[in-house]
Amino acid sequence: MSFFDFLYLCVKIIQLMSRAESSQSYRAAVRKKVINVANSEFARQGVSAVKMDDIASTLSVSKRTLYEIFGNKEDLLLACMMEWMDKEEERRNKAICSSKNVIEQFLDFYHAKLKEMSKASPMLYTDIVKYPKVMAYMEKVRKRSLDKDYEFFKRGVEEGLFRSDVNYMLVMQFAQAIVDYLLSHAVPKKATVEEIFRNVVLVTIRGLCTSKGISLLDKGI
Repeated sequence: MSFFDFLYLCVKIIQLMSRAESSQSYRAAVRKKVINVANSEFARQGVSAVKMDDIASTLSVSKRTLYEIFGNKEDLLLACMMEWMDKEEERRNKAICSSKNVIEQFLDFYHAKLKEMSKASPMLYTDIVKYPKVMAYMEKVRKRSLDKDYEFFKRGVEEGLFRSDVNYMLVMQFAQAIVDYLLSHAVPKKATVEEIFRNVVLVTIRGLCTSKGISLLDKGI
């Protein structure tokens, strides 16, 4: 091979690498846009009502490109849930570091969730159970969060804001049972998602509080 042949080969390799990097960057950008749109539409309409073709049309992306990035709707929903959970984890860690006590930490979570649920269709929650990979991921996240949940209650007891005569592992099991029930049954027609959240989460937390904790909680609601 002559020097010029070698030089030509090097140029072609560089060009191919550049095209590959450009293609990867494009796919990464499309992936991010698809997840953003899908997250918004899943929340607004529920999962079943959202079609992959509609997402492709909204973003002016070919269906082939969309299905190359996400094999099916469940893969897309899983990617959306993973990004949402990552943001939840980041927000939770930030609240733990910045909050003065567990009541302040809870109120940060409570108000953020109410705002989020006010924009969400009840069908979002009941549709999720139809997707095994998504449910398996959520169960994995739940198990991973158990220690942090327990630390939250333990911190509250140490701060004198939560009762010390409560079995908090049992409370967490009850709470999960309620969530499982709501996911596997239709949301009551006369109750909004926000109402269910307030009546389950707020009532539970308030029942765990000491008089000092109740006072702080009621001021923040």
